[in-house]
Amino acid sequence: MHTLLIAASALLASTACAGELTLIPAPLGYMTGVSANGRVVSGYGSQYFYWTKETGSIFIGGIGPGIQGAGGSSQMANDGNRLCGNVLNPQGKVEAAIYDIAAGEWQLLGNLGGSCDINSSTAWGISADGSTVVGGAYPSACSHRAMRWSQSTSMGTLYSWFGWTTRANSANANGSVVVGWQDIDTGFRQGCIWTNGVQARLASPTGARMGEAGCCTADGSAVFGFGDFGDGNGQVPYRWTAATKAVPLGPSPDPANGYATDCSADGSVISCFFRWGPPAISGEGFAWIAGRGFVALEDLAIEHGAFVPDDVRLSLPLAVSADGKTIVGAGRSDVGQVIFVLDMHPEPGACPGDLNLDSVVNGLDLGILLGSWDQRGVADINQDGVVNGLDLGILLGNWGNCPGAS
Repeated sequence: MHTLLIAASALLASTACAGELTLIPAPLGYMTGVSANGRVVSGYGSQYFYWTKETGSIFIGGIGPGIQGAGGSSQMANDGNRLCGNVLNPQGKVEAAIYDIAAGEWQLLGNLGGSCDINSSTAWGISADGSTVVGGAYPSACSHRAMRWSQSTSMGTLYSWFGWTTRANSANANGSVVVGWQDIDTGFRQGCIWTNGVQARLASPTGARMGEAGCCTADGSAVFGFGDFGDGNGQVPYRWTAATKAVPLGPSPDPANGYATDCSADGSVISCFFRWGPPAISGEGFAWIAGRGFVALEDLAIEHGAFVPDDVRLSLPLAVSADGKTIVGAGRSDVGQVIFVLDMHPEPGACPGDLNLDSVVNGLDLGILLGSWDQRGVADINQDGVVNGLDLGILLGNWGNCPGAS
């Protein structure tokens, strides 16, 4: 079995004023989940691990996606204590599980009686509150269905149109909304959303079928994924709501196929990448920021004072913290594949109120805050768990250019 080469001593990047970029050589590694405040990250190589700045990478076993044909991924609950992954059950099959960091143990979540090759059930996502895990399972041999497990109910399948193959990729904060994909008659994986078990397949206002959905906002009202609108621009990241249907996030920064992978709790920061094909780290990574559009991750890191070596490309961002201030994933450098943590949390007093990270507090930030009223996320400036008048007062008190901005 291959070994993921991650160690605290392999830290390549340094810090500056506020931002910090951590780069670690990891030939088989991916960082795929992050806590709400960005302090705890989950990922996998040949096995699963979690990472903090203080501890470095802590390996926790399990069977990483791609190893012996195992499926799945890993996401992190908001509190940074629970993450989802997969382990081998007593029958030697891959089974969805939750790892509790405080307890130091895996909890197997079961299966639906069937399997295909090595997989019986696989975890792909966990709700922000840690109560729900979603992914896939086999009710019978090689008949794959989207799966939802919760602490209050047993594992079950989500509705499948005509009984075709489905998979769940992620869930909203409390697990009531699940997003993923549904096979159709052509074999195309159409993006879909299940709200309290009721499925809707995602399309544009003109009926163009969208590709798979990767994430949704904390309340489940907005869904992000990738699709081709048939307008000659190829595959691009999209945003879907029940009112607007699917719309492109904006003018693409790259002619290659575009993908949206994760989003902040309020949907104001979306991790995206553009690439023509494999390998996974061959493309270019971006953050889509409300009011600003697509920004290359290297540029975003530098804007926040982080040092980015000339040979490094943050090409595969895979997860965004709920507050939108941390992005994690994989990339490439002259030494090969790396995994990264881009921490953009400002130093106390640096520029509170700059919600779209454009170095000025103005009407764009005010719009983000008002659109997130009574919710959580990047607009919760004082981090008390809700966007309200206290955050509005902080924003208005810092109106204008941020300190040091040109």
